[in-house]
Amino acid sequence: MLAWDSERTIYMDGRGHPPEYANHTWQGFSTAVWEGNMLTVTTTHLKENYLRRNGVPRSDQATVTEHWMRHGII
Repeated sequence: MLAWDSERTIYMDGRGHPPEYANHTWQGFSTAVWEGNMLTVTTTHLKENYLRRNGVPRSDQATVTEHWMRHGII
């Protein structure tokens, strides 16, 4: 099922998000930037959906922000 695909593209080249009239998809459009040890991912252009199957609805105007911390030495 594409909505829960294990891969998504996250652009880290400084590009902006597309205009509001651009297509909204299940994966949305994600950009990211490193802030020290934390990767901040911002996703827009998501299709209208529910956060959980029987839960709160999400608008197609939603913006999702994720913060990923790097731990340990690689």
